[in-house]
Amino acid sequence: MYKGYNTHFNRLQNILTRDELRDHSSQIGVRADNDHARKLRNLFRDCFSSHVIPSFSAKQNEIIKSEQADRFANSDNISNFFLKNAYYQMPKISQSMTSNEEEIEEDLLSYEDFKKIISTNPINPTNDQNNNELGTNKVSYLVGNVGEGKSTFISKLHQDFENNMREKLNDTTNGEYVLVPILVDFEVSHKKVNGYLEDIDDKFWAKFYETISTKLCDNKILCELAQTDKWIVTPTINGHPHSALISHIRNLIHHLAMRNIRLIVIFDNLDGFYFRYTKYSLFKKGLDAQDTSFNKNMITLVNSFEQEHFATCGLCVLFVCRKDLYLRLDSSGTFPREKHSSFYQLIPVSAEAVVSSRIELLKHIDSQFKPNDFKEFLNYLIRFFYFNDSESEKGLPTKIKHSPIFNSLCQLGHNNFRSMIRFLHELSINPYDIDVVKRLLGEQNHLLSLLYITNNRQRYSQAQNHFPNLFLCDCVVYPHEDYKKEAHLPHKHTYWLKYFILKYLYFQDGKREHPTISHIVNLFTTAGKYEKHLVLLALGSLCDTECSSCLTIDREDASTDIYSARPYLTNRGRYLMSCDKYLFKDEIDVDFCFTFQYLQLVVDDRFLAIPRQWCDKVFNYDPKHHYSYLYKKELEYKKIAPQVLKSKFYSVLYFLRVLKASLHMEQKLHNDIYTFFLDNNLLPDFDDVNEYIIQTIGKISPYNKSIAEFKEEQSRINDNTDFELFFETFCTEQIQVEL
Repeated sequence: MYKGYNTHFNRLQNILTRDELRDHSSQIGVRADNDHARKLRNLFRDCFSSHVIPSFSAKQNEIIKSEQADRFANSDNISNFFLKNAYYQMPKISQSMTSNEEEIEEDLLSYEDFKKIISTNPINPTNDQNNNELGTNKVSYLVGNVGEGKSTFISKLHQDFENNMREKLNDTTNGEYVLVPILVDFEVSHKKVNGYLEDIDDKFWAKFYETISTKLCDNKILCELAQTDKWIVTPTINGHPHSALISHIRNLIHHLAMRNIRLIVIFDNLDGFYFRYTKYSLFKKGLDAQDTSFNKNMITLVNSFEQEHFATCGLCVLFVCRKDLYLRLDSSGTFPREKHSSFYQLIPVSAEAVVSSRIELLKHIDSQFKPNDFKEFLNYLIRFFYFNDSESEKGLPTKIKHSPIFNSLCQLGHNNFRSMIRFLHELSINPYDIDVVKRLLGEQNHLLSLLYITNNRQRYSQAQNHFPNLFLCDCVVYPHEDYKKEAHLPHKHTYWLKYFILKYLYFQDGKREHPTISHIVNLFTTAGKYEKHLVLLALGSLCDTECSSCLTIDREDASTDIYSARPYLTNRGRYLMSCDKYLFKDEIDVDFCFTFQYLQLVVDDRFLAIPRQWCDKVFNYDPKHHYSYLYKKELEYKKIAPQVLKSKFYSVLYFLRVLKASLHMEQKLHNDIYTFFLDNNLLPDFDDVNEYIIQTIGKISPYNKSIAEFKEEQSRINDNTDFELFFETFCTEQIQVEL
């Protein structure tokens, strides 16, 4: 219950039925109505994937016709082929810790040298081979930003080690060690239902032993070489104490080494032990939970191979994580043996390389199977990514640039290239439905940004954990049980806090200044007079890697104190605070968060609180008006699109009027912050925003000739002073948002 607050405001969550609320989670798309259409769609999806795969077939140099009715080739076969051949674009590898491009270039390392170094045999032949002290492990760390290709790179690395192992197994007479890769992907095999990673405990070590055993048994020659009949029985958790589990693993590693089998263990996707806690990491309990998870899991895991249980087992170990996590490890004193540990930084390839490699893969498979009617779809797809900036006299392109919508999707993505590739992979287009292909990949491809922000759902909501609602700023929506007494406390109503924080950092970024978290919190609590828990939650949510990803916290100079760390704008955060003139080509500068493109989605958010007397105007709910219309056939689309746009237009006009009136309340309650924004020209110009909305409607609704009607309604709404009266009264009553 929202007590006094809900007598003034309401939310779609409280208005709609359970069936109607399903619109917010229902995925949209077009069904492929025959096997051939499904083949084409699956081919597109399989080419536009991350190509992260756990196993590798023997046939990697050819695309093999699938026996499945809905596929030209199996997805694993396509990924194997992609990684093995020249389609995969290799990122650069640097031994430098810095972000300075010149220093990175000076310390570049070839892929082959990298493979050689991290797999160097650490087993010391002079050691007593009758005990488990085989040699000090060779431990390496590979870091990179989220979504920039670490896991795909690891799949490539894993594939190469796997192929090398198979070659060695064909000739074991030379006495050389066979290097066996063991991949432990925490997101795949150690993730709990709630999204958190499983702890590094006895259950983990038992599963680790089983992973090694399974890998050895999957290859007949390797299984015979390992002499499985002499293995120790696979341990169970209940029957063995911790020391026995560790002993089992050490004995197995020694057993293999005595038979010329050594291991390279790769741990990927470790970041969940730390970054899952980002939203609440500015609160004591959240920070404690983050530190506990880090100490209990990351340090335990690393120390097990650096200093403790398996440190002298003669293993090669590669930890793959984000740079922030590595820096946190470094500051914890976890690396005492630098000569046995090494650091590498992955420098991603360009967005162009990521996309072009997949287009070339798609074209290759197209040329092999020659599917009917696929050329037109393929041509639209290529034009979707690129456009001709200029043309020569012969009509041939002289300069190729990314298309505006492609650039836009790259900026909107919260996980860099991974977000864009995943979105395209999940895009449910029937290649035979040229009306839809032409609309979404051609003439109206700006519509793809709507589908991206909604996560390809019928309606948008921040609760989908995909894209932030900058105007949803309260502590009562979907509260976390563990933080009710610290984060989800009463506070004054505001639509503006997240926008103010993000705009302030955008302003500072323009001056090349980057304030600390402590500075930001003090500014908005002391000068701004916002409740501290609200500021901490708003700032934490903007940094949340699972949903908002508008800010990223750089802890390089503040590894142990999060309040002295500095938040930096991500591409998404910067995009929300700026105008995309390439995509929309408008003369009026309006931040993306005030465009019709964004606001038409925000008004669907089921948790957004709106004054009750305008709920029906803002929410303007119609069960038929959701975003599945974007996939309709052309005749039906022309019929329904004007209806949806008209409905959304009125919703946005009323919501903008609510925002404008609420800004006056913000001025009274938080005058110092308001004055700072006013003096630095950081507040939105609502006249410009309204004019921008009208221009947008005229451009994107070619079937609607009611612009004069829209302008008349816009003037009527803007002249209505009841909005200001409502917020003045509400402010006087000092009613708080509370659980």
